[in-house]
Amino acid sequence: MSRIFKEAARCLVLFIFWAVHLGVIWQIHGELDIEQLENWCELQSGDKYPWHINPNGILNLLRGYVYHVDGYIYNMRMYAPEIDRKYLLAIKMKNSDEVECIFTSDPHKDKLHGMYQDGPEKNIYTYKFYSTLLAMFSIENDEISIYSNNSQKLSNILRQESVKDYACYFLAALLLISEGIQLPLNIFNSSIEEKETKELVLQKTNEKDYFRICLSARDSTEGGEKRSSPKKLGIYAMEIAKSALGMQDIQENGWENNSADIIENIVIFFKQCTTDAKTKSICELAEPENMVQFKRGLFLKTPQFLIQAYIYKFVESIEEIDLFHSAVHEILTNCLENPGDLLPKDAQNKALAVYKRCFVPIDEITTKDRCAFIEQLEKLKEMYMIFGIEQIVPFADTMQLPYSMNIFPYNRESGLFMEDRARFTDSVETSIYILFCFLTYNAYENQYTTVHMHNASYELIEFFKKYYIPEQDESMEVHRNWSRVVSDLPNNNIIYKKNGNQLQPGILNMLFLIEEITGKAAKSENTLLELKSLLCLPNNINPKYYNELLAIYIERLFKSLSYNLFLSVCCTNLCVFQRNKKERDVSGNIHMKYTYIGVERQLDICVKKSGVSLKLLSDRTSFSISCRKSFSNIKTFWEEKNTFLGNLLAAHTCNYERRLDYTSEPSFILEMIAKDIIEQKTFFVNALFLLGKLNTFLYKKLIIMGALIPFSSEELNANHLIIRFTSNILANMPCKSWNETRQLLLPILYIKEYNGCYPNIHMGNGVPTAIAFRNPGSLEIFRLSIRIGTIKVFHRCLIVCKTLDAHKIGAYCPFSDTKVNREVFRQLVIWSKDVGMSYIMNKTEYVLNMRGIIREEHNRIYLSWLAYLCDEAEYDQKTIEKVYDRIYIKHPLSAQLSSIDRSCDFSNVISALSSMRTVLVKKRQAASKFNHIQEFYRFLQKQIIVTEL
Repeated sequence: MSRIFKEAARCLVLFIFWAVHLGVIWQIHGELDIEQLENWCELQSGDKYPWHINPNGILNLLRGYVYHVDGYIYNMRMYAPEIDRKYLLAIKMKNSDEVECIFTSDPHKDKLHGMYQDGPEKNIYTYKFYSTLLAMFSIENDEISIYSNNSQKLSNILRQESVKDYACYFLAALLLISEGIQLPLNIFNSSIEEKETKELVLQKTNEKDYFRICLSARDSTEGGEKRSSPKKLGIYAMEIAKSALGMQDIQENGWENNSADIIENIVIFFKQCTTDAKTKSICELAEPENMVQFKRGLFLKTPQFLIQAYIYKFVESIEEIDLFHSAVHEILTNCLENPGDLLPKDAQNKALAVYKRCFVPIDEITTKDRCAFIEQLEKLKEMYMIFGIEQIVPFADTMQLPYSMNIFPYNRESGLFMEDRARFTDSVETSIYILFCFLTYNAYENQYTTVHMHNASYELIEFFKKYYIPEQDESMEVHRNWSRVVSDLPNNNIIYKKNGNQLQPGILNMLFLIEEITGKAAKSENTLLELKSLLCLPNNINPKYYNELLAIYIERLFKSLSYNLFLSVCCTNLCVFQRNKKERDVSGNIHMKYTYIGVERQLDICVKKSGVSLKLLSDRTSFSISCRKSFSNIKTFWEEKNTFLGNLLAAHTCNYERRLDYTSEPSFILEMIAKDIIEQKTFFVNALFLLGKLNTFLYKKLIIMGALIPFSSEELNANHLIIRFTSNILANMPCKSWNETRQLLLPILYIKEYNGCYPNIHMGNGVPTAIAFRNPGSLEIFRLSIRIGTIKVFHRCLIVCKTLDAHKIGAYCPFSDTKVNREVFRQLVIWSKDVGMSYIMNKTEYVLNMRGIIREEHNRIYLSWLAYLCDEAEYDQKTIEKVYDRIYIKHPLSAQLSSIDRSCDFSNVISALSSMRTVLVKKRQAASKFNHIQEFYRFLQKQIIVTEL
């Protein structure tokens, strides 16, 4: 009975959780919430309407939904290299050690690159397409909107009181024109009261019109210099009701740039797309026939995509959806019933085909058609539920845990970081930060909270107020602000490193700090002091008894601090160690097991005298297998539809599936970029736009690095596709600190030839050199920036090094100075190690088995060779283990990687490689790779020896 009760309670919790979360998902990403869409889908299965929407056709709202959820239109407007984003990034040295960065942006001044209108890449369709895109979509607060403070944006015009009744007919006409129906939507010149006017007219049969709209007027006797009175204008008056649109200080615009011209240009663009023979072929790309064509993303540049995405953003209720569908149905029905009055004979068959793509004829409706919308929605909800359960923990596995950084010590009295002191690695501090991420995590709202900690310090509360959303990309700013929480606390029982404020490892020391920042010390300090005093007693104390006391104390403390009540804590291998002559502390393992809505996670904290390490264990492996199987079934369900909507939703499913593994998602994106760049000297930006909304700092950093590194600076200029694309990424910077800004600008900062390619970036004299050599953390940042690499880039780096071309080697290293020296090659070794290691990490079928091996730092370089040599070769887990056993010899880098300047013995490495030839080289291509990598390390060995001499 108790098991039944527990299962029922779990189901109730899941129901409440998803009732909240599914609503949030849909409200964030679309104009319509989940309840409205469910109601709309249910209405389609009934008999309310005199029509039935084709579930696979162009009127299905799921098209526009995916366009916006996956960021298709966002990516096009923000990052398309055809658009010239207007911004200015000024970087200068404020003083000898501090960099000042000033960023300004004005999205309303964005325009198309002139090269598409008059330059060598002149393309009339491209020019008009992106001009229309700019007219229909604006950027407001770093998000895409169809409304703007500019009164002449299309949506602002269509929402005016006098035109809103005709807006659905106008949009319906544009939609049908984009599908190839040559509707009589025209703009006529006329004169009213000596005013030159333009009228937008959609004609109907029997000399009637769907609408006749006066666009604008000007005084014919004044030559257009005199602006007309708003009272005498038609529906596109210059002054819009401020209360209706919530805008202020709307200014009138001149005749040459007014509302009439905007509407006219949009209408002309859509009409020319269906009548111009040169652009008809582009319109035919709107619905790719298979997934291969879909992934090229060419449909993103069609008028159909543009108007469908716009309509989804425009309609805001079921009533407006019904009005729009009614307008489409009325126009199509009129075309079919009175074809001679509206359409040429050769276009009448086209109208019938479009009608069937929009609606299912009443006499052909089946039960399957009526249930199709509900089925589609249920599949989406199923996918979101699987995805959401996988995400209800702050970290999914060990690879997602934040890593420590080198920071300056913090002085609590002055509130400043002591930059005149040496940096230290905040290993213990980061471990406590991870611990608090679990203690404060609210799974139901997917955020951190300290409301249950009644006596928490001000700094702790403010920290989790600022960083309340779990993020995978931990910046230097996070570490610095966490240092304000845990560093230099006024408690003599907390041991810091002398003159450094670096927290010393030890269970008791960490407990004193935890008590201090949570306010638990007032109630339990004596108990902890007693535990500490017991360590000073003679050796007759019973270790087992002491360990039991400490374990009970830790369990009670952690449970009292945990927001999640489903927590069990146990300790193992507790042992006393001597920190110095006076201080003793305890090492050992603390195991915390959480249950998040039926999913278990276990955090293991291993505390040693030398430091602290953490490992996250869970049932994620078995759950992920089941989860990925479910995703695979959902994806297959969509692909078997053999329709554009099916491919669209299959791609949508793939994007969510990749997000389950944060380590493979960015690497997948880089692999796409590197493959196209290296093999074709270009890449399909549109294909990248299909991978999801590219709005995170991590995405932008990886894309810039992946796009620029394979090129030498001589191959690029300000008009190059890669430069224009990366420049637009920088136009929407999410940076909260200079440290993040620097990571995005790394290739530009360190390779001086790139500076001239970015006219929007103004860099003061000495900035690159100052950043590279005066800031000790810059090299580490560079290494981390390219940590997630690809084997393609790695291969290219090896080939470049083989040529012994010092200039090109410099282009791949974090230095503006291309002089070959020991430090350059030291960084190059680290770079190749990390790139190769990350590649094998992302061989998803081997990740879990390999993680235990690669955790040792000095083994990573060996596995980079293995990853490189095994690429495109047949191998299995046994082969990997066999190769690993063969290369596990005396490690020339086993002491410390930083000791590479001590004439490292590469002969053992080369010998090991030679002995592995028969194991690794199974194909001709592998033999070529083997020679490349062997010569690469021989070359490094010679260079290091020479430079040290």
